[in-house]
Amino acid sequence: MRHGAPSRIRSETWLVLMATLGAPGTSHAGEPPVMLGEVHATVRQVLDVRSQVDQLRAKATSMADVTTALGQFDEGADSVLNQLYEPKAKSGNDLINYPMRSSVRIAYLEDEVDYGDGAPTTQFRQMATEYRAALDTELARWKAIIDKELPALNRLLGARGLPAVSVK
Repeated sequence: MRHGAPSRIRSETWLVLMATLGAPGTSHAGEPPVMLGEVHATVRQVLDVRSQVDQLRAKATSMADVTTALGQFDEGADSVLNQLYEPKAKSGNDLINYPMRSSVRIAYLEDEVDYGDGAPTTQFRQMATEYRAALDTELARWKAIIDKELPALNRLLGARGLPAVSVK
């Protein structure tokens, strides 16, 4: 049934898991779960910020305080990134060699729920709840880095005549 038209049961399956898989306080009835999209958006954001940090690091080689601050900021960003996905994996087969990260777990769950024709099992609901909590923890860590550490870093960069790091 994977390649045929969506059945009424499959549509209801998605609706049943929406509250668990969707962002807290939002309604995504009829849409695919949003957790994987949140992971991808955050990963893109972290990678963009880290790219800016790398460019600044190259400009600030003679400024020890700036390179130290950039390194510390980059460590925090890298920590969040490594919980969301496996950056060393270059192909699907590479994922076998590394621990499963949030992106793989969520993608597996979404695929399994989509594949089935019945209502999600208790185990799938438990997995969704667990993955939502883990994702929310990492999103909160990233938000804390952006809200607390980034302004301090940007003040230092401005004082040293360097451009600020921005989050897009």
